[in-house]
This record gives sequence, C-alpha cells and structure tokens, in this order.
Amino acid sequence: MKKTLLLLAVCMGIVSSSAGIAYAATLGKISYWYSDKDIISRWSTKRYVWAGMMDKSITTSAFASYVSHAMSQWRTAGISSDGVDEKSDANINIYGGTYNTLKAMEPSLSSSNTGLTVYDGTLTYEGDWQYGTSLKKSYKIGSPVNVYIVQIDGKTSNGYKKTTTHEFGHALGWRGHSSNSNDVMYGTASEVTTLTSRDKNHLVQIY
Repeated sequence: MKKTLLLLAVCMGIVSSSAGIAYAATLGKISYWYSDKDIISRWSTKRYVWAGMMDKSITTSAFASYVSHAMSQWRTAGISSDGVDEKSDANINIYGGTYNTLKAMEPSLSSSNTGLTVYDGTLTYEGDWQYGTSLKKSYKIGSPVNVYIVQIDGKTSNGYKKTTTHEFGHALGWRGHSSNSNDVMYGTASEVTTLTSRDKNHLVQIY
C-alpha cells in the first residue's frame, strides 16, 4: 500500500511539473526555405505604407515610383499593402535620402548599406514552422517598421527599384537573405527588379 501511494505521488509530481512548462506552438508545415536565417516574420494586421524623401537627393516622383514598384511586386505575389498620405496612419514608413541624412535618423545605418529595414515595433514569437526535419522560428510584426533607402551617386532606376523591393520584403517579414544572385532577396545590390518564385514562395506561404 505504501509503495502504491509513493508511486501515485511521484506520478502526480511529474504531471504537475509538466503542466508548468510552456511548449512552443507548431504552426504547421512549410514547403520552401531560401533564407540563410532560421527565422521568418509576418503581419497579422493590414499593411499601411507611408513614403517620403527626407532631402532632395532623389526627386519625389522618382522615389514614389520605386516604392510603387516594390508594393506592386509583393501585391502580385500575394501580400497586399495600401499607401497612405498621413504618416500617422502608417505602420510601415519608407524614407529616402543621403547616407548622412538617414544616418541622423537611424544610427544603426552603415556606410555600406544601400538600404536598411528596422523593426522598431514589437516582434512577438508565435511558434515554429516545420520545414522538413528542422524548425523555423516565426514572429508577428508590430508597428512600426522603418525602411531606409540610401541615395547613391550613379545608381540606376532599376538599382533603386531592387533595393526598395528588397527592403520592403524585409518589412513584410522576409528575414535574412537568399544565396541566389538572381533573387531580389539576395544580399548584394543588383538590378534585379522582379521577384522570383523563390522570393515569393518563401514568404507568401506563411500569410
């Protein structure tokens, strides 16, 4: 009888201890992974985008065309966003300017950056996606996300479109970079302006 009671007490202790452990949620299985990082993020709310030049280094109309291109590329992929006129209505802000202008706004900007995306809101861990036998951590994005597009002398329109589309991908949750130089989400500047199936499939699958 004493042995039975002791065994029961031990079993109850195991159950009680297990109840206090917080297990990560498994969000489901994903079919694609093209990032060099094991994390990915997404918005649970609608994306509202404000964009503006912080100086006169790029014309307002040209900058607007780069942002429009980026939004259109990701909208066609399956992740839509709306532009807004008032910055107070936005949860994604896209700033253009010279390195010095943007550096004064965002100290983490490096002289080697052609663009930078900063998650200035909350990133809330929501669980793991299963990709094959590995797990990829997933985070919900909170407002605001700030994107910086650096003016560089001699840079072409396609170069700016690539940078803006690339950084907007980060703003939507594409973390890390692709290792394929044909992808917009490749980590080095180029003039690739159209999202590839790799760019799209990697992120769209979690929305």
